[in-house]
Amino acid sequence: VKYCVLASGQADIYLRLPVSDTYREKIWDHAAGNILIYESGGQVGDVTGSPLNFGNGRTLDSKGVIAANKEIFNKVIDAVTEVRNSSTPKV
Repeated sequence: VKYCVLASGQADIYLRLPVSDTYREKIWDHAAGNILIYESGGQVGDVTGSPLNFGNGRTLDSKGVIAANKEIFNKVIDAVTEVRNSSTPKV
């Protein structure tokens, strides 16, 4: 449903950040939504902006999922990167 809301233009961003370093998203949670977003002119990727790869088994080999329209996708990636870098403990 979240991807449908985004694809229809009723939302601007779908953001799912990793809950831990070891957690991996299940492909069945994102495969259909990925197609909906691309077909509606949007873009989907992980927190680095790389496209999601559904060919590696039952889980995505990526950290998080970001979907947005093409005009703001890279801005969302930049904002997430900035927040993740500022919240990473310095050792």
